[in-house]
Amino acid sequence: MLDDIIVYLEGDVLCIAYLSGEVSIEDYITNHLPPTTTKYKVIKYYELPKNQNTFFSAWELTDDSVIVNMAKARDIHRTILRRERAPQLTALDVAFMRALERGDTANQQEITAQKQTLRDIPVHPAIEGAQTADELITLTLDYLLTQKSFAMFL
Repeated sequence: MLDDIIVYLEGDVLCIAYLSGEVSIEDYITNHLPPTTTKYKVIKYYELPKNQNTFFSAWELTDDSVIVNMAKARDIHRTILRRERAPQLTALDVAFMRALERGDTANQQEITAQKQTLRDIPVHPAIEGAQTADELITLTLDYLLTQKSFAMFL
């Protein structure tokens, strides 16, 4: 019985109630669900999607289960990649300014190309091509930067 959880919508927000056994599922549904609950489902906790912490905001409650909305998960992943690339872009900004001060145009062009590659990471075709949250997780910034096919799509 402790495997059972209640997944419900409170307005547009997906919520999960893990019950300790002190309150029955029926009692929780009858007496403890918020009045703004629009939909609920009792499922086993192991039926929840993987990667809870990363893509929880992309979960959706269907009639049968909880699924990952891949469009939302891709947007979340793009945001993560943008956050991860920020320190590299900052370091390249400093390097560019130093090259500018020295009048090193070759280095400026190389740095400009590196910065553009980092800027283009969120539109990498592998992100749109990912069919599952597990596939998205493997598309790290370092991995995407090493993909030779990436240059073809820029």
